[in-house]
Amino acid sequence: MASREPKSLGPGHGGPVVNDPAKIKTMLLETADYLDSIVEQTVAAMNAGSPPHSDIIHQVKLPKTDSPWLQAVYDEGEFIIRNVIRFYGGWWTGRPSELKPSPRDVLAKEIASLSGGALKLAERAKALAASDIRLACHLADYALEAEPSNKTIQEIVGAIYEMREGQETSLMAKNIMSSSAAYARAGRAFR
Repeated sequence: MASREPKSLGPGHGGPVVNDPAKIKTMLLETADYLDSIVEQTVAAMNAGSPPHSDIIHQVKLPKTDSPWLQAVYDEGEFIIRNVIRFYGGWWTGRPSELKPSPRDVLAKEIASLSGGALKLAERAKALAASDIRLACHLADYALEAEPSNKTIQEIVGAIYEMREGQETSLMAKNIMSSSAAYARAGRAFR
């Protein structure tokens, strides 16, 4: 596209650029380099026999850039990595237990039982939230799925997702975390 020397650009997110071919060329080339880096690293991790796909997102290093058109506003690099994984690796995560999984509520109840109960699991998630919000959210999900009608668990999980929403940068992630907080407070497990 850059080689065509366009005079106008209407990106899917962000404002249009009109009558500025030099800026448009820069935007297109920087975006292509950004995406190429993500694709190359993701495919290399997959080809290296990387562990389950959800772990690849922690291995790929997003290119550093100050360009405003490459900042995480609506979408973010982590979501691009997931799309590359799905494109080249399909829907399965690579974790054997997730090929033909147990129902989530059954798994959640078993994990809660092993943890001393769903409330104990929710309290552990709350304790972890300040230091490892991603891990806290996993535990919070299991607690809510194990006992969705427990008001204390609903509030703890809602607060965790509200905290996470405040830490996210992209609109997509903020919206998902915000609605997750509302769903948790309504006792709606994430299935």
